[in-house]
Amino acid sequence: MRIILMCGKGGVGKSALAASLGVRVALQGQRTLVYSVDPAHSLAWTFGQAVGAMPTPLASNLWAAELE
Repeated sequence: MRIILMCGKGGVGKSALAASLGVRVALQGQRTLVYSVDPAHSLAWTFGQAVGAMPTPLASNLWAAELE
C-alpha cells in the first residue's frame, strides 16, 4: 500500500493534481482511492459526478470519497 498526501493552502490545485494522479495510477492497474477532507467538496466538481463519504466507484480501479 502507498499513501500520497497532497497538502497546501487553498486554491493551489491540490484537488486537481490529486485527481489526475489518481486517474494515472488507476490506468496503470493499481486500485486507487482519492480522498478529500476539504469542506468545499471539490473532488465531486473535479470528477463531474457525485462523491460521498463512502468510496464511490468512478472508473476501473478508481474510487473517490469526501469527508462529510
